Amino acid sequence: MLKKLVLSLFLIIQFCYAENIFYYKGDKKVTLIPVERDDFANVVYDVDYYKTEAGIILGVTDKLIVKLKDSNMLDNFLFEYNLSLIENLYGSVYLFRTTDKSETIKISNLLHEDENVVYAKPDFRKKIISR
Repeated sequence: MLKKLVLSLFLIIQFCYAENIFYYKGDKKVTLIPVERDDFANVVYDVDYYKTEAGIILGVTDKLIVKLKDSNMLDNFLFEYNLSLIENLYGSVYLFRTTDKSETIKISNLLHEDENVVYAKPDFRKKIISR
């Protein structure tokens, strides 16, 4: 009885403090659920996998796609978020690399919420489904 009570209490506390993982799609938050690599074949091991509530599998690497309102702010963003520039995709849209893959989603969300950013999102790898 005591073991069940302690386990229940532990699960309640864990649930209360669990971090909600999400990314922005436009201005809407899309919840992500971590997926074990063993859940599907042909995984790439330098990628963290997540599933959306719609069941779509997304892979997250250390790369972000960001559109800045002002390209003159580029160096500020590189320094402030500890990013490296991989490539200018076009106009004020850039491909950045984070120093830690586990921080990609968090940094993407922080950038998205920055008033000097048009949008920011992880450079997702999507599982291709044949029809």
